[in-house]
Amino acid sequence: MVKDEMILMNMSFNSRHVDKVLMGLMDITNFYPQEASSIVFNEEVGFLDQDRSYDDLIGRIKHIAQDLKLDLSEADHDNSLDVKKAEISLNGLEREIKKILDISDQLEKEKHENELTLGMLKHLNSNKINFDMLHDCQYITMRLGCIDIKSKDKLSYLDKYPVIFYELGQDNKHIWCCYIVTNSYLLEVDNVFKSLGFEEVELPDFVHGEINNAKKELQNEVEAMQSYISNMNLKIDQLRIAHQEELLKMYATASYLSKKETYKVYVIDLKSKYSIYGFVSKDDIRDIKKHFKGIDSLEYQILPADTFGQQIVAPKIVTNDKYIEPFELLSHKKQDTVYAYAYLYYSVYALFFGDFGIGVILTLIGLLNKGKKSGRLLLALGVATILGGFVYGDVFYSISIYPAIMNFNTLFRIIDGLVLIVVGTIGVRLFKDKLTFINQLSSKGVWSIAIIYIVLVYLLSLLENRIQLPLVPFAIVVVAVLGLILKLIQDKNKK
Repeated sequence: MVKDEMILMNMSFNSRHVDKVLMGLMDITNFYPQEASSIVFNEEVGFLDQDRSYDDLIGRIKHIAQDLKLDLSEADHDNSLDVKKAEISLNGLEREIKKILDISDQLEKEKHENELTLGMLKHLNSNKINFDMLHDCQYITMRLGCIDIKSKDKLSYLDKYPVIFYELGQDNKHIWCCYIVTNSYLLEVDNVFKSLGFEEVELPDFVHGEINNAKKELQNEVEAMQSYISNMNLKIDQLRIAHQEELLKMYATASYLSKKETYKVYVIDLKSKYSIYGFVSKDDIRDIKKHFKGIDSLEYQILPADTFGQQIVAPKIVTNDKYIEPFELLSHKKQDTVYAYAYLYYSVYALFFGDFGIGVILTLIGLLNKGKKSGRLLLALGVATILGGFVYGDVFYSISIYPAIMNFNTLFRIIDGLVLIVVGTIGVRLFKDKLTFINQLSSKGVWSIAIIYIVLVYLLSLLENRIQLPLVPFAIVVVAVLGLILKLIQDKNKK
């Protein structure tokens, strides 16, 4: 583990080059710019305002993409975008989409109403009640419709009302029904049925004639509407295909430029020029200058890291060895616990989970995802597991290639490893903010703790194989004792 020595570097440049500088900042990871507000103490010095128009475009494009069922996947971006031209293009596209969706929504609504009517007619046809006569009554009101079948148990709410409930039939989702109530209680009863999800079915005038003919006519209308709806969906598909490339390019560019705008918080407006302060490792200064070499107005000034006192603090950048680096994924951001995790996981995967088959699988998955941090972590653990496989000579813990160098019960070995991983991880997280513990888990102190713990666990494993004692209680006791010792050391240091 090597801590890089950081210095403060000021980059000043002509205002006409601000976009190039900001785009350059977006492409580097070894320069740590500081917000202008933490640097500026002179009221006459200004800041740059961010252009929010790109964010508005991004929001509109996302909404359009949702309507068009367009996946906003990654695409190449441009370094500039005519916002007004883009807005005009989106306005036209939004109008086309709205027109199609409005028609489609209306068709869906009418189709749904017809389907409800069809469902009702199927049940009316099998009943001998004269619904036309009930419908024409002066002092009572009859409503036809359906409720969700899940609401059947709630019909008891109606017991206190003078209402007649008549179930016409059921299907998989609905109870088809009608209710009859005196007009004086109509509003109250309607409200109760609405709370049960009652969906009223208004029968068209032509339904009151021959029901079979009405059913046929409604079925024809439903099929025609479905055809129209499919046609509207086809129009949406055509719009998506026609505008896909344009939208993806616009979205990628707007996202890129929106991100560029966020970097304006680092720019100080000195009237005659702009300036950016940031921390950089001494070893990276040459790379930084090479990265920005195409900007002729750019000037550099190297300053001590404590130039602004306590106002800004140089970041602590740690460069880990290649075999330790994968565990940065697990390490706490504010504390250097990467060595603790590395030694813990390497030891457990090699000495407890060691197996050729499992190791090869982890290694292959890691190689396939080598570009990701998780892939590099799996690759490291896979290699450790393969090395452990040489000790036990196992493939998938069931096939023995040759006699094991150290003979331990496989099941207990895996259980012990899992316990050690869980307890060790919890221990690191609990003590991550304790400086004494972190110092012990540095590259100097971690070996002693890791080796002592592993030796203790293996001694217990030997006992386990001889007298068949469970290891878990012993492992927990060992962790508790180590934690107590570290706590006593910390308290002593405080005094």
